[in-house]
Amino acid sequence: MLPPQPVHPKIKAMKIALPLLLSLYFTGMTVSGWAQPLTAPPPVNDIRVKVDPVSGGYAITSAVLHWTFEGSIGQPVRDLHTLAGKDSVGTFKAVSFSWKSGNAYTATIRWYAQQPVVIFSLSLPEGSRQGIVTFPVFKKIPSLPYSFSYHNRIFPLPQFFLEETSTPWLLFNDHADACVLSPASDFMVSLMTVDSTARGIDTIGSGLNPEVQILPPHFTHSTILVLGRGIRSTWDEWGNALRALYDRRRPANDCDALLNYFGYWTDNGGDYYYNYDTTKGYSGTLLAVRDHYREKGIPLGYVQLDSWWYEKSNFGMDRRRGAPRKNPNLPAGAWNLSGGLLEYKADPFLFPRGLAAFQKDLGVSLVTHGRWMDPGSDYYKKYKMSGFSAIDPAYWEHIMSYLRQSGVISYEQDWMNYQYTRNPQMISDINTGNAFTDGMAEAAQKNGINLQYCMALPRYFMQGVKYNNLTTARVSGDRFLPKRWIPFVFTSQLAYEMGIWPWSDVFKSSETGNMIVSVLSAGVVGTGDAIGKEDKANILMACRDDGVLVKPDIPLLPMDQDYLQMARGQKKPVLASTHTQHGKIITGYVLAFSDAMDTAAGNVVTIAADAADAASVDAASVNRTTSLSPADAAGARQFSFRPGELVKAEKVVVYNPQRNVLRLITGGEAFRDELPEDKYAYYIIAPVTPAGIAFLGDAGKIAATGKKRIAGIRMSGKTLQVDVLFAKGESMVTLRGYSERAVIADKGTINRDAATHLFTLSLPAPVTGSGVTVNFRERQ
Repeated sequence: MLPPQPVHPKIKAMKIALPLLLSLYFTGMTVSGWAQPLTAPPPVNDIRVKVDPVSGGYAITSAVLHWTFEGSIGQPVRDLHTLAGKDSVGTFKAVSFSWKSGNAYTATIRWYAQQPVVIFSLSLPEGSRQGIVTFPVFKKIPSLPYSFSYHNRIFPLPQFFLEETSTPWLLFNDHADACVLSPASDFMVSLMTVDSTARGIDTIGSGLNPEVQILPPHFTHSTILVLGRGIRSTWDEWGNALRALYDRRRPANDCDALLNYFGYWTDNGGDYYYNYDTTKGYSGTLLAVRDHYREKGIPLGYVQLDSWWYEKSNFGMDRRRGAPRKNPNLPAGAWNLSGGLLEYKADPFLFPRGLAAFQKDLGVSLVTHGRWMDPGSDYYKKYKMSGFSAIDPAYWEHIMSYLRQSGVISYEQDWMNYQYTRNPQMISDINTGNAFTDGMAEAAQKNGINLQYCMALPRYFMQGVKYNNLTTARVSGDRFLPKRWIPFVFTSQLAYEMGIWPWSDVFKSSETGNMIVSVLSAGVVGTGDAIGKEDKANILMACRDDGVLVKPDIPLLPMDQDYLQMARGQKKPVLASTHTQHGKIITGYVLAFSDAMDTAAGNVVTIAADAADAASVDAASVNRTTSLSPADAAGARQFSFRPGELVKAEKVVVYNPQRNVLRLITGGEAFRDELPEDKYAYYIIAPVTPAGIAFLGDAGKIAATGKKRIAGIRMSGKTLQVDVLFAKGESMVTLRGYSERAVIADKGTINRDAATHLFTLSLPAPVTGSGVTVNFRERQ
């Protein structure tokens, strides 16, 4: 499974502060009582920091961007020290100072030589019983007209304004110069604050929830500011720095069966969600799915069991009684209710021999779902609880050991938003939220189980930077549909930066567009069709015959131009991209799709504040819509991008596999197209190599050069060499490419269209082994 144990948050706070203390000890650079502002020498990345001991003012300046962020303590400060050192982010310089305002405070600002990163830390040497001041507070910021943050309710939806919660804030201009400001610790109780007027943003700050009053001695809260050119690259700098601070290693996107294989889901939107064949029973129905898939030659790597499999109450979080049966057409029982968790154990009506016996019969791994805790559960008598959540390590050890013994590889914690917003203790106490998520992660890690978050607020995503076994998270609403594609790609950015792979949620295998988006997410891919409704051809576009997924290297993420056009309120298709990299050769994948999100100035993506079930919340359905004239509608379908920005080469090809259309693009030329009637278009972008060949990968796969099919692409003199992997039982793979002249290969049979310059190679499986290398070159 995944290394190593999560680290307790108090230790994390020490890790953030300790390098500064060590630097002070070793350098002895102490300065105090200056009459002039303290100005530290500028590091390589051009960031400068100034602190004025008389006024308490502080300023962060980027000479390259010509930006300055200014704030003030509002009183003189003392004990100024300049520091230098190195931590997990890199080599830094720092300045620290102290003051007293109700509480005694020590602040540190450190900035890095090789990264455009500034970290602010505020410590309480004596603790506090009246909360903490906000630091930093910037009352002068650069003129950045656009802002972006994540929604604070069910799933962190993207929105083009600054929401006051624990979330990263993105500010940017028309050149895609950008900064990201966010908490760097205490994510569960952090609060970003903003004051705005008609002129724009006046003040921005980072601190804690006002409900947090009691803080222990030496408590330290940290904030991170990242400045950069390019929106996606600035996001990456932010994520890289936070992951480095917390020793977070992004898991491989094939680290377990959930991420490596195509799977079957019984989540809301699947045909067997609180539904089964009454002649077979629930377990019998799922065993029949397995048998049917085997008969049809459809691989299956795992099965997900949603909330139907364990016993629940009949009460919602508001303690209102629900319907007597969630599915009125099925037998009554504690499993067929929609309330909170009573006992996390397979309902004996559904699994008479228990969960472990079912998993053994099924023969594939399980992924299991968990809800909030019902206050009427006996667990409240046995374990320490807070609100609707378990905060007792003994509870989590009990649950995770049961799952391990039952063949479960991943645990999905659902309803996480309400477990926070409906628990005053979790909002006001610095330890409660950590106890909930730390306990879950540590017990799961001990038992070899990975985690998935669902219905998580932005703070949970950032909290996830602490846990190496949090491998996946839901980033869009129940039942994946095209109207969810926009939040999916934008929120995938947040997940990816925290080291989490995005999950789209269940869909039907016949839905080609959903299959493309889910595969290009580089994360989980699974469908939920009733027996006989599956689309084998579409499933095998996602995976090999053994079920191993063929995916890109990183998730499908928005391009910079998406942020710009949506912030400006322009009605244009959204363009999201990802890639596969083999040495120096990069294959790009671009998805263009219609923008169903109203991005007019001041747009707020809203959803129901509360819902009896997550299924009733449909954010896209409440977005405002606008009518377009025929001319504007035509313009809203047109788009362009520069393939050379994704794939560095003198010449690239842009290929639409759905329409079998290819264009050759040279230099910095823009590629232009228009969305078809089904409102999305998918492209493979490949460089024309020195061999005169652009390799387009497996003709039957969405991520055509994904590394589970194409293990390597490289040049050897004038020859293009491609390493191809076969699953056991596969007899033939069809490869596709573009050649400026006739091309030959040392294996297989080539067919080339002289008009389009497209060729295919029918490549038989090797007699022995699972891989074969093909050498392509132009015919002399």
